[in-house]
Amino acid sequence: MFVSRLRGDNAGAATAQMTLVVDAAAQTATYSLMMYNVNGYTMSHIHVGAAGINGPPVVLLLPGLKAGQNTTIAAADLPTIAPIDICSMTYTSKFAAADLVQLNGVAFSWTDFMTNLAAGTLYANIHTAAAPAGLIRGQLLPSKAWKGNVEASCADRKGWKHGK
Repeated sequence: MFVSRLRGDNAGAATAQMTLVVDAAAQTATYSLMMYNVNGYTMSHIHVGAAGINGPPVVLLLPGLKAGQNTTIAAADLPTIAPIDICSMTYTSKFAAADLVQLNGVAFSWTDFMTNLAAGTLYANIHTAAAPAGLIRGQLLPSKAWKGNVEASCADRKGWKHGK
């Protein structure tokens, strides 16, 4: 299992955690993405890149590719959703080797995915309307290197009353 804790320098209360379980033989991975206090959410991906280095997306998380959509796409064609504000949300899904994105014609295979995952050079990234290049991100690391969980509560929203 691999885990990522997503944070950002200018993210305010936004935070997230992703867990990823790989079935290497079947060339599939199951993930859960838990997001908290993300305003204007538009999309999320797994990117290839070392800590602090931006890289291209290789897996589209939410939203994913449309049924039958070619995995060779241009950056301008990455699917998005209309911006939404998220207090707390968990999204769980699965992807396969055939779902890896070939952005701007750059090939990325399952072997590339596994090599980068083992090297710690894959990161989860959450994009928003205000931060289209990414609001929060975190490297995917083996769970044995992981310490703790994300602790978050919903930020106060104008006009909302929080009960006990």
